[in-house]
Amino acid sequence: YVTEVTLTTVKVQNFDKTITTIPPYALVSDSFQNWRGMWDSGGRRIKRSLLIDASSVHNCTAAELAALREKGLAGAEPVVNLYALREYAARYLKGHPGIHPDLMQMVRMLQPTPEGIPVEVYCFTRETDWVAYEAVQGAVFDHLFAVLPDFGLRAYQRSSDREPQSSES
Repeated sequence: YVTEVTLTTVKVQNFDKTITTIPPYALVSDSFQNWRGMWDSGGRRIKRSLLIDASSVHNCTAAELAALREKGLAGAEPVVNLYALREYAARYLKGHPGIHPDLMQMVRMLQPTPEGIPVEVYCFTRETDWVAYEAVQGAVFDHLFAVLPDFGLRAYQRSSDREPQSSES
């Protein structure tokens, strides 16, 4: 929040209640973040990815598809398990009470990387308060990580080259 404007300074109160003094020329010569749009829209953006282990992506077998259907996680057509996860995650967001229903919601696959296949969740929470926002974001990703095994998928995790240490040293 801008708290004071003079010919030589602009004082801004930051989200953490600290005060920053800025020379007016910096407002036109430097970039800055304006959070007003977030407050006015009533939603705070989530843009985060799950990294999926590419070796766990496969066409669903008839048995896997039946199990996914029984749990309400997939439709009738044969699918790749990663597709089924993305479709499920999109439905999950639509029904989540902490996700803003009137703002953009999307679950998409990004360009694969050496660290796995990023599945990006892009949506907005109903909350703009930082702590409440983090709680909603955490709950969404806790759930998505927890259902990965239902789809036969694994999160990518870089393995360590170190040998496990013996407890008898």
